[in-house]
Amino acid sequence: GIRCNVFYADEPEEAKKYLDMGIDTVLTNDYVWATGNVTIRTAPSLDSTVFDYASTGDKFFRIGTVEAEEVIWAKVEIEGQYYYISMKYLSTVEFSA
Repeated sequence: GIRCNVFYADEPEEAKKYLDMGIDTVLTNDYVWATGNVTIRTAPSLDSTVFDYASTGDKFFRIGTVEAEEVIWAKVEIEGQYYYISMKYLSTVEFSA
């Protein structure tokens, strides 16, 4: 299984410790838009359960990104739950059909 841990550090030395441990999550807290019909997954993996599908132009609040299985995944919040969408199919610029 994949584990995604996000750590907060006040001190640069503490942040470096987490980076040295291989933590590669980036917090963004912004919006992204689907650039086509995309799969929303329960974990950052192509083998994870499909939660739902999104259509071109659908807007999501992105908590951050995580790299897993050589894919950059957006961690998005939907109805208070967290899901994952490949960044390959998302834009940080408003996108409509």
